[in-house]
Amino acid sequence: MDILDGLLIAALVLQALDYLTTVKAIELGGREANPVVLKLMTKFGLKAGLGIAKLLGVVAVVIVYNAEAKFAEIGLWALVLFYTFVVISNGYAIKNMK
Repeated sequence: MDILDGLLIAALVLQALDYLTTVKAIELGGREANPVVLKLMTKFGLKAGLGIAKLLGVVAVVIVYNAEAKFAEIGLWALVLFYTFVVISNGYAIKNMK
C-alpha cells in the first residue's frame, strides 16, 4: 500500500465517521452547519439526506484519488485534514450536549 491508498482509506473512514457523528449530534439537539447538506436533510430526512451528502463526498474522494498523482496526494491530504477537523468538531459538540 502506498501513501495514496492510505489517504484514500482515511478519507473514506472519515466520511463514515462524519455521518455517524453528525447524526448523533443532531439527535442530541445540534444543527447542521453546511447549508447544502441541511437542504438535503430537510428534503429527504436526516439519515437519507446526510447519506446522499456522504455518497457525494465519497465520489469526490474517488475522483481526487484518480487524479494526477501530485494533485491526488495534495487533494487527499486536504480532504483528510478537513474531515478530521469536522469529526473532532462533531465529537466536541456531542460531548457538550450530553
